[in-house]
Amino acid sequence: KESLRNNTAKIQSAASVGRDVAEEAAGALATGTSRALRYPLQLAADVGENDDGGIFDRGAKALERHEDNLQQVYPAYADTQQNGSFTEKLTLSAIEQIPNLALSFTGAGAAAKGAQLAGAGAKMTAATAYGTAAATMYPQAYGDGNDSTKQELENATPEQLATAVRSKDIYKGHFDKNIKDGMSEEEAHQKSRDQTISSIAEESGDAVGLATLALSMLAPGVGSFTANHAAGGAVSKWGQKVFNTLAVKADAGKVARVAIPAAVGAGIVGLNVAEEALQEGYTDYKAQQAAVDVGVKDKINQPQLKEAMLMGGILGGAMGGGVYVGTRNSKLQQAQDDLKTAQQAYAEVAGQI
Repeated sequence: KESLRNNTAKIQSAASVGRDVAEEAAGALATGTSRALRYPLQLAADVGENDDGGIFDRGAKALERHEDNLQQVYPAYADTQQNGSFTEKLTLSAIEQIPNLALSFTGAGAAAKGAQLAGAGAKMTAATAYGTAAATMYPQAYGDGNDSTKQELENATPEQLATAVRSKDIYKGHFDKNIKDGMSEEEAHQKSRDQTISSIAEESGDAVGLATLALSMLAPGVGSFTANHAAGGAVSKWGQKVFNTLAVKADAGKVARVAIPAAVGAGIVGLNVAEEALQEGYTDYKAQQAAVDVGVKDKINQPQLKEAMLMGGILGGAMGGGVYVGTRNSKLQQAQDDLKTAQQAYAEVAGQI
């Protein structure tokens, strides 16, 4: 009987853990999906200066409320976000990225395929895919920077915002307009606080979005992989010509055929590690700096900054490597075969000299 009770307890414990894990994953996926939809709406509202009741603003705020409700629907997810270990938070962050990655893949892939069907060459196909990937990348980076800054400023008081050098002019502009619109001073102060935080968050979002586009040039991102995959390797053919030309000019005999995919893969992973680490670090830095500027924090929290960079680097390497492996196709083998032919031709020419 004792053994039966112990086995039953173990089964119940395992089932409970399984339910929590499933709940955490579901919460992360639902949150990631909502953000992938909300961020473009938020950007449209902010860019159009229509962030106070316009259709884009209403849509973004509705999704933001939905994300808040998800914390109640998935309590295990909310608890892990707050109190989980680094590994647990890293796992949730990776799951949250899935909808955005899928959006980029779908958009860039469709654009690449459409460009090829329209008769575009490899360069135009690649450019189309890159542009589409950037169009999906920027709103997500903007929203990430915006959200991070709002979180850092959530405890800012009207008094702090009204007196800090960084925010006092922004605050005064909002306050004067609110008073002119007939609000009481108390109402005007509270709304001005929220508006000022939103304005500062927009500045951070813009900076992070532009930095992300610049950093994306470090590594061949989703756009290039998707372009190649969707367009039947057209981009590979273009890159292959360039690579073969360089290989023939170099000492092709020293280029190990097996090392080509390994070197390319290692380079892609390494560049994605650097890109994502810098992006996440910069996002956290901008958010924390805003908090320091208005007096919410005394100084930048370095451990928090380092953790953001570490998490970004790990996710960047994992996603970069995963995308590389996932989109490799027969065209890579073809490129290797063509390189071998180029090497043989080089050797023949070299032997005649």
